[in-house]
Amino acid sequence: MFICLSGGTTGLRLLSGDLTEGASGNRFVNQLNVIAGEKYILVVDNFSESTQPFTLD
Repeated sequence: MFICLSGGTTGLRLLSGDLTEGASGNRFVNQLNVIAGEKYILVVDNFSESTQPFTLD
């Protein structure tokens, strides 16, 4: 989970009900179904205008 600049956390949640999230959403999307041995790419975009770094937990 991540801390959302608009308040609260954001991330993946089992049975969230959606795969994408707009500005008016609940800040969570479904967990990923992954397969052992497959390769996946994680793209992280710091969408704010802040120059402060962030961390992933």
